[in-house]
Amino acid sequence: MKCIIDRLDLRSTALDAPRGLNPILDHIYESGLYELTPEMIALSVRTKEKEELAENLSTANYSTIRTSGCTLLIDRVEEYRELY
Repeated sequence: MKCIIDRLDLRSTALDAPRGLNPILDHIYESGLYELTPEMIALSVRTKEKEELAENLSTANYSTIRTSGCTLLIDRVEEYRELY
């Protein structure tokens, strides 16, 4: 599945992913194969076991991302600030 995602260069905008360990979701996050949509930002924060912070995204999006500890997400938001 990871190879297919990579080969097709798929960019997720929203996913319905189960809680817990999910190697496909981890691959999408770690490879940056997602758009900076509210749904994918929340999913990234939740996936990294920051469920309590995900609730703050609707009112304090940027500061919640910065304090989430999700380094790859933080770097991506900073790199693509104009898209964010």
